[in-house]
Amino acid sequence: GDSPNFCLMTQCLPDSNNPKYDSRNKCNAIIEAASSQLIVGCKNTTIPNSVTSIGSSAFSGCSGLTSVTIPNSVTSIGSSAFSGCSGLTSVTIPNSVTSIGSSAFSGCSGLTSLDIPNNVISIGDGAFQDCSGLTSVNIGNSVTSIGGYAFRGCSNLTSVTLGNSITYIEQKMFDGCNSLETVNLSNNIEHIARYAFRNCNSLKSIHIPNSVATLSNGVFYGCHELTEVYVGKGIKKIYHEAFAHCKKLQDIYCYATTCPQTENIESLNIATFTNCPISKINLHVPAKSVEQYKTLAPWNQFRSFEPIVPTNQLVVLSDAGYATFYDEMYDYLLPTDLKAYIVTNATGEKLNYALIADGERGAFIPSGVGVLLKNKERRADSYVLTPLESTTTYSGANLLHGSDEATTTSADGDCVFYKLAYGPSGTKYSTTLGWFWGDDDGKPFDIEGHKAWLAIPKSVAVKSRPLFYSIDGNAIELELIEEVATDDDEWYDLQGRRVDHPSQRGIYIQNGKKVFIK
Repeated sequence: GDSPNFCLMTQCLPDSNNPKYDSRNKCNAIIEAASSQLIVGCKNTTIPNSVTSIGSSAFSGCSGLTSVTIPNSVTSIGSSAFSGCSGLTSVTIPNSVTSIGSSAFSGCSGLTSLDIPNNVISIGDGAFQDCSGLTSVNIGNSVTSIGGYAFRGCSNLTSVTLGNSITYIEQKMFDGCNSLETVNLSNNIEHIARYAFRNCNSLKSIHIPNSVATLSNGVFYGCHELTEVYVGKGIKKIYHEAFAHCKKLQDIYCYATTCPQTENIESLNIATFTNCPISKINLHVPAKSVEQYKTLAPWNQFRSFEPIVPTNQLVVLSDAGYATFYDEMYDYLLPTDLKAYIVTNATGEKLNYALIADGERGAFIPSGVGVLLKNKERRADSYVLTPLESTTTYSGANLLHGSDEATTTSADGDCVFYKLAYGPSGTKYSTTLGWFWGDDDGKPFDIEGHKAWLAIPKSVAVKSRPLFYSIDGNAIELELIEEVATDDDEWYDLQGRRVDHPSQRGIYIQNGKKVFIK
């Protein structure tokens, strides 16, 4: 006969004589005893902190479920675990979860926001499909794969930030997200699959990073409001209908020095720019490549050909003679009295620098490489860096990252972020130039374009005390100069116990702020 509809139940109680299943802690769920997997839940379930996984379809169709807290013991959420829970408005996914199965939250139309924690590695096909109430998604840097259709039909989704470990955007991942206005793609994405952003009707501009080599068929099909497209220098091929029916397209900036191959299927009367006003679109390409684009179809059908001319960049060195620099597109000639360094790795004791360019030898800063600049005299000065027509690719390890535009710092994996700066006031390092946090606890921070930041894996950078680095690369532990406490001050240790006046070296909470006492 038909299987029971568990979503209508208010209690889940297995037979007390059944050794395979239990409902521990009166949790109103059926749990497999041997594996501690929750296999059936209901709207009144409280998930015990001994459960290790949420089974497939455990809460599927449970429209009466409004909120759920998943304990830190859970490492995986099975396929369709919460699918169709239309009343679910709040879900807390703990850092212990490493995988979210296919269709795990599909059809949860009541969810409005979602934070994917930093330990999640994989998100399955259609995991959040048709979550029509979802407005924003932040995906942690630990996520390495997201399945196709993952956010398809999330009609109110306005912004998406993809973590830096994603290299492949699967098919139809954001298909039909017609409110999507902002997409931040990391510099590690290599391929965007078919119809990934089809019918994203609110998308007006898109930046495709240099790492992308191919755009599959129909990637931006029917994005009616798209007016500007920026395509990185790494693009090799753009398949049929990639920009079909983008009727408001006005400008395409393509930084590839060699014309990307396009696809035209005559028998089906479809091409890369099907039903686009191609004769009214301005094409911006590298100056030295203009003639090449003019001779090859379909590029030669564009309205105009505007040369992209690289510009000089002004770099101002600090009083100690240091600055950072980054440019995504072009190599830059190094002035004779400057040297450029990268950071190859870091330990709890030291940053390891490597010389990548020496101005005395006529060297240049490679494109896409964050560097620390130093002049011979170690004094304040300013320099104009001159771009070169050629570009090179550097693939070695480097912990310095950057962006051509003002941005929020990011990097592969779970990192702590540093900027080149003088130490915080109130510390003995306030006049010391080094690598210090740009925001509290080393969180991502905003930075200007063409400047580099340092990103160190948390496994190295996180200690019992904040870890920083002097400009020569030696690790330092920040200690605040001890302040005089008044009787009105409230002091607590990290266990929340109140103390009269700290007398021992350590970390304390003073009036709601962390203070380090020497």
